[in-house]
Parts: sequence; C-alpha cells; structure tokens
Amino acid sequence: MSIDPIGSYVRDLRCSLRVGAARRWRISREVRLHLESSVEDALARGETRERAEREAIARFGSAEETATGFNRLRLRRRVYLRRAAIVAVTATATIAGGSATVWALVTPSTTPAAAHPMTAPPKRHVEGHTASSHHASHARSHTR
Repeated sequence: MSIDPIGSYVRDLRCSLRVGAARRWRISREVRLHLESSVEDALARGETRERAEREAIARFGSAEETATGFNRLRLRRRVYLRRAAIVAVTATATIAGGSATVWALVTPSTTPAAAHPMTAPPKRHVEGHTASSHHASHARSHTR
C-alpha cells in the first residue's frame, strides 16, 4: 500500500477549513490540482515522485497554515458584506427620509387652505368686509 502525501495533505486541509461544504470542496479541489501540477512539472524535470510531492507540499506550506489563510479570507468577506449591508440600509433610509420630506413640502395639504397658516392670509375686517373681499371689490372698481 503506497502513501499518498497529496491526499493526506488535502484531507488535513479539509479538516482545518472553517467554511461551508461547497467552498471546502472547491478549495480542496483547487489545492489538489495545484499540487499535482507542481509534481508533474518536477517529474518532467527528472525528479522522483516522492521528492516532487515533498517539494510541492513544502512550497505550499502546512495544511493548517493554508487553511488559516482561507479562513481569514472568509472572515474578511463577512466583514465586507456586513459593512456593505450597513451602507445600503443607511443609504436607503436617507433616501426615504429625503423623499418623504420633499413630498411633505410639495404635495398639497388635505387641510383646508383657510386653516393652513402658510396658504391663507389672515382675515381682517375693513369697513364691514374682509380684507380679501375689500381688495377684490377695489380692484373691480378700478377696471371699470
């Protein structure tokens, strides 16, 4: 029975990865392909298989170190996703608040104009008439 150092390395790597199953499988496959490619290159240069496998694994680093690198990437990704979500929620809330403010300023009120202090002039009595009716009758008398 022959020992498969690359298979052992990939198994150790899988055990040390703190990622989901699909991602663990992809990482394991990529690492295996990289190591096997490195071994094939060394064999083409005339190295023995044992030496080629040992060197490929040595250049790659221990399975724990490699897993730690991938685990850090996962944590960074989570932090970036969390930050992006916070920015998106904040931007949405700001836009919604701004839109509500604009609508409140632009949309006519359902309150009668006389009851709204900004749309109706104050009524004053002048010679038995309100100021607005006085001005209207005065304007008619000048156009005749």
